[in-house]
Amino acid sequence: MSLFAAGLAATARSAVVPLAVLLPMVLAGSQILSVVGATKEVVRYFPDRAGTRMLAVGADDAYTGFAVLLAWTVAALALGSYRHHRWDAGCR
Repeated sequence: MSLFAAGLAATARSAVVPLAVLLPMVLAGSQILSVVGATKEVVRYFPDRAGTRMLAVGADDAYTGFAVLLAWTVAALALGSYRHHRWDAGCR
């Protein structure tokens, strides 16, 4: 989750945006959406829920949780790297 937050911070070029996105998502967002029937399956693929499945003792889908969390992290870091290189190229 810390690498995911670092990718969001690099994308936003600010430390406040990851806090504004991750805190509500982790503390309330996925819990509220998991109650709604239509979004119950989608919430399984949020980074906080994937990390929880990955760390649960005796979980059958720990590797799936790891893959989902890894995909979110790679996407955030790739987007942050792209934005960082694009920003630096524009300053020259």
